Amino acid sequence: MVEDYPKEFSVAKWMKQELQKEYNINIPEVETYYLTLLLVSLKQDNVTGRVGVVIAAHGRSTATSMAEVVTTLLGVDNIRAVDMPLEMKPQVALEKIIHCVQEIDRGSGVILLVDMGSLTTFSEKITEKTGIEVKTIDMVTTPIVLETVRKTDLVETTLDEIYRSLQSFRGYAGSHVTTREENGHSLKLKKAIVAICASGEGTAQKMKEMLDKHLEKYFDVDIEVLPISVIDMDKQLVTLQQKYEILATTGIVKPKIDAVYIPMEHFFNGDAEKVLDYLVEESESYDENELTSEKAKQICLEYMGESFTFLNPQKLIEPLWKFSSSLLDNKENYSQLINILMHLAGMFERALRQDTLIAPQEELKLTEQTERFQQLEQALNILSGTFQIEMPKDEIYYLEQLLAYQE
Repeated sequence: MVEDYPKEFSVAKWMKQELQKEYNINIPEVETYYLTLLLVSLKQDNVTGRVGVVIAAHGRSTATSMAEVVTTLLGVDNIRAVDMPLEMKPQVALEKIIHCVQEIDRGSGVILLVDMGSLTTFSEKITEKTGIEVKTIDMVTTPIVLETVRKTDLVETTLDEIYRSLQSFRGYAGSHVTTREENGHSLKLKKAIVAICASGEGTAQKMKEMLDKHLEKYFDVDIEVLPISVIDMDKQLVTLQQKYEILATTGIVKPKIDAVYIPMEHFFNGDAEKVLDYLVEESESYDENELTSEKAKQICLEYMGESFTFLNPQKLIEPLWKFSSSLLDNKENYSQLINILMHLAGMFERALRQDTLIAPQEELKLTEQTERFQQLEQALNILSGTFQIEMPKDEIYYLEQLLAYQE
């Protein structure tokens, strides 16, 4: 960490020293590393500067429908849509687009995706009125919107780079083949979906089994599901991208790579085949049902019933639900709650089988000294004690890692 993030580590050391002086307390050395991680994560999570996306198309819901599909699949917030019914005057449409451009611009410009007609002529007028650089791509389709938003999700990508790549974009089927060079020969990369969980051995393995089952119907498509741990996730992904064309990622955290991210609950609420149809066959009919408390609980019940042997889902659901909710400060984020509850259920199953995860021992020794770990251990021991189950510190370590990435 010191070698990878020297500036952040130096600032963390300074913060630790100042806090010790100010409050006359002794702060463990391990907190320096956690402060470093916090500084790095704050730096990496800064989304300022992403290119904005505005869709404008003729019809009463053409643009909003495309935006809804892409927003559902990618979970982004840098896209706006303007529908232009045939009776709407071009000037009115222009004003609506200008409003959206101003709303979505974050300093790096805006890509305007349009279908035809007068909409293709607006970019210069918008720039004149707003001072915001706008590039227009016509003949918009859902795959074009999807590709655009995927590109803008990479903070370093500029407006001009996105514009140039979209001019040569011809869809995903057939022509979208990723290759690498080896011994002077171009080799086609195998397609993959990456499943991420705290350890890479629990929920991610269960997701792999479910995905493999769904993928059996695609006889002519070879897609491998790769479970990985959130620990050293970025390094693992760099290695995997050299060997695979990563179609999508799913799991407890959204990695910053150029691939579709699918929230984990999509694979447990019966929509998995629709998501895979979209990825494999470019189906444009995928629609996500909004999660409610009842739906989220049902997803968890079905998952536990299908995935575990020793657990009674009906008895466990309420205690695990309340505990998971408390870890999220009772926020109604059902997607994260599902992630945590599924992981907890896996912990209980492994403890009953006496086949628990093994944590990196050096990391565990550092982590178990923190106040956060100790509080989590105390709360979890109360919960597991209710069922007369002893939970090892290794399992608590991975739960702590999961919670760190949920924040």
